[in-house]
Amino acid sequence: MSTAPTISPRAAWYTLFLLFLAYAVAWLDRQILTLLIPALKADLALSDTQISLLQGFAFSLLYAVAGIPIARLADRRSRRRIVAIGMLLWSAVTVCCGLAKNFGQLFAARMGVGIGEAALAPSAYSMIAGLFPPRQHATAYALFQMGSTIGGGLAMILGGALVAWLMHLDVGALPLLGAMAHWQLAFAVVGLPGIALALLFGTATEPPRQIRPQQDAATESALRYLRERAAQYASLFLAVGLLGLLSIGTAAWYPTFLMRLHHFTPAQAGYCYGVVLLSAGSLGIVAGGYLSDALIARGVRHANIRIMQYSTALKLFPLIVGPLLADIRWVVAMLALATFVGQLSSGVAVACLQAVTPDRYRARISAVMLLVVNLLALGLGATYVALITDYLFADEMAIHYSLALTAATIGPVILALLWWYRREVVGRDAHPAAATIAAS
Repeated sequence: MSTAPTISPRAAWYTLFLLFLAYAVAWLDRQILTLLIPALKADLALSDTQISLLQGFAFSLLYAVAGIPIARLADRRSRRRIVAIGMLLWSAVTVCCGLAKNFGQLFAARMGVGIGEAALAPSAYSMIAGLFPPRQHATAYALFQMGSTIGGGLAMILGGALVAWLMHLDVGALPLLGAMAHWQLAFAVVGLPGIALALLFGTATEPPRQIRPQQDAATESALRYLRERAAQYASLFLAVGLLGLLSIGTAAWYPTFLMRLHHFTPAQAGYCYGVVLLSAGSLGIVAGGYLSDALIARGVRHANIRIMQYSTALKLFPLIVGPLLADIRWVVAMLALATFVGQLSSGVAVACLQAVTPDRYRARISAVMLLVVNLLALGLGATYVALITDYLFADEMAIHYSLALTAATIGPVILALLWWYRREVVGRDAHPAAATIAAS
């Protein structure tokens, strides 16, 4: 038993607030490129596919892979220091994005952003577990995860306002840097808050932890357990990964769709998408968790799988139809509906994994799922839509058809994988040994 002193509630909540701010800044640095697409295409003569590689593949290439060794490091070293170093790295490299002169330089810089941001989630999850008692874990994790909707929404709103301000700014030759385009200055500006916030992590609380022996043996045991249930886990990992691909593809290109077909400015597109994500997305996460708890309390078996199935099925209609509508009010209404319904499954997807995985394997198997999900969602989400635009329609003004076709082709695959996963889980429930999982 640990003899470390108890962390005061004030210190715990303050540290969680810093982690939330870090997540919000990460989303701002990650998503600002979405609002700069018209300027990047004009100045660097980039195609939609090249833009998508900057949005997704360049970022995810090392983000997904670096997360595993960084997670192992976070099990041994100061997690607040790892977060601070990661934030300094991704913020500094975001500033360097503003110095890029061509696609290759910008691609390399975006890879650096991915490496830096890979330090945040593993360290944050570990810190939160030590900062709060088990009865508060769900609330604390939910508040941190809402950084993807609250932080992401604010990032789009504030990022859009920043782009609008910079576009009206008379940018001449700057000291040491010379002449800079407005999009280059936008990268430089959004990178600065992260550098300042990283310095604040010296005031964060590093929670105590218990050292678990024989980590390598436990990892090998977890991989063996995973291989024995390959069909079950593969169907869940792929389903969650494709859900992420659909979500990232929409987030990456919906603002551009609003700009191209509905003549929004970058500020208007950022504000519109940000408000939807901030409101409908956050409500969806909360509603999904509440619905899951209510169904489980009523004895509904496999409630989380059912929520994922219904959520996916219900959001396909607004995702397919929304981009094809002419009235912008209906376009935004369909986006809000799809965002709310889609976020119902955001939290329960992790619960699905935890429910079928023994406690002693959960962290390691979760890391494998995150690797698969990040490669699919972050690596291919933006590019899938762009490939349809560039090579099927060969017309950037067909972006609305690309968004609709993405949902129409990916959605049924997700539903099939979730059906397969549910069948596998139900089949294993019938096995006598299945009852030992919950007690493991």
